[in-house]
Amino acid sequence: MKVKDVLDLEFHDSQADTWYTVRGYLQAQLLALWSEADSFSGKRPLGYSDWLGIFDDVFVKNGLLPEEWQAEDYESLVKKCIYAL
Repeated sequence: MKVKDVLDLEFHDSQADTWYTVRGYLQAQLLALWSEADSFSGKRPLGYSDWLGIFDDVFVKNGLLPEEWQAEDYESLVKKCIYAL
């Protein structure tokens, strides 16, 4: 799967009760960082603390990561998505 296809994958964020694409979620994070500037919370950027693992299920479900994935593989895939924005 190409990175542009990964960016188009949809998932439901149950904490925010919102559907996102990977692209849309990353854009929302960047927009929050930009808009909130000094008051941006890296601990709870969109209102909750488990945001770093938001893509776990969508990546595993689509065969991009094995069920027992390594943090380096996850980070690498997220970084590829960020660079492709």
